[in-house]
Amino acid sequence: IIPYLLLERRWKNHINFSNFASFLLVAALYFTPFYLARIIPLPADQQQVLGIFNYSSLQQVWQENVLNEFSFDLNYRLLNLSSLLGILLPWTALVVIGIYSMIRQRRSLPPTIACLLYGVLLLLLLFLVTGKRHWGCTLPIIPLGSLLGAAGVTRYRDSKWNNYVFILMRYLVIITGSLCLASLIALPLWFRVVRIQPPGLLIAALTIAGTLSLVVMLLDNQSNMPIVRLTGMPSQMAATVLSGTILMGSLFCGVLPALTQFYTAKTFFLKLKGGLAGIPPEAIFFWQGNVDSKFLFYLDLYAPARNTLSRNPEANYAALRCFLADNAGGRVAFIANNNPAELAELGEASKRLGIKINLQKSDYFEEAAPGIRGCLNKKLVWVQDLTTYVPIQQ
Repeated sequence: IIPYLLLERRWKNHINFSNFASFLLVAALYFTPFYLARIIPLPADQQQVLGIFNYSSLQQVWQENVLNEFSFDLNYRLLNLSSLLGILLPWTALVVIGIYSMIRQRRSLPPTIACLLYGVLLLLLLFLVTGKRHWGCTLPIIPLGSLLGAAGVTRYRDSKWNNYVFILMRYLVIITGSLCLASLIALPLWFRVVRIQPPGLLIAALTIAGTLSLVVMLLDNQSNMPIVRLTGMPSQMAATVLSGTILMGSLFCGVLPALTQFYTAKTFFLKLKGGLAGIPPEAIFFWQGNVDSKFLFYLDLYAPARNTLSRNPEANYAALRCFLADNAGGRVAFIANNNPAELAELGEASKRLGIKINLQKSDYFEEAAPGIRGCLNKKLVWVQDLTTYVPIQQ
């Protein structure tokens, strides 16, 4: 709303008692849960959570949503940008056209349109330069990108460059629809090559999406096309937009759900939940890997597990030695990827520390998806009893 407030000095109209009182009311409602969390004690079985964080819940919010959000990391910025462009496919080009048209015609835009587009662009930039999150956290940017895409749709005839982009999108939609329809024959033949039986939902989604999108494109040349009346857009644009929407809908509603049978992490973690019962999170060690958020979720752990991410063998050895010293006398679990180099380093470190880890036979292992031959980077788990273990001094 900053462009709106600055335009024609509208901010002066909002300096009044009612807005100030509304701010106080909302602030009171916002801070009430933090106050209650401070004065109400946790149940006895959750008291151990207090030792995990050394600052209050309000400080956690400040640390997570302000300090961490604005810590610069180029890799995460590029991830946010690539995720946004991927989610907006095939309308990414429309967003580019919208931004280009806005900058090119910024002086001739109506005040309300200029206010809207400038505000959207500022929010888009804010989301892109902040946040160290999973790609799904870029989803709130989608409506903003859609508004810029709508601006591109309404200005697609402003220049020859815009027309070239729409012609490219039109051919892209036709080629994608043709490939989807061809999958009716191609996908079943894959089983003879890769030994993977394609899911029925995948074949059905691709076939239906390809057929509908090509039918829409073929009807584009007919007079009085109903799509034009439904969308209110010119014929060629209406068919391209509608066909692209059908293809993207099939991707999220059919193709991606059909591929979930090849995801083995959920099944593995649910099986592992019973095997690690009674082992606290601080007694679980991830060797050369991040603690998977799905692991914490499916095992219902109240705190992160220990891990090491260093590529320095001595640093990994030191982290493992400290872990064993902290958990001597109890049961622990080691989790590693099925990677020969990482397993060899784990075996060497375990020998130096006097613990026996049978690298050839783990207590639990993540099985490959049906038809997949390799198990590289799948998880292996060993459970050890350190009742008689004597920590090795540095």
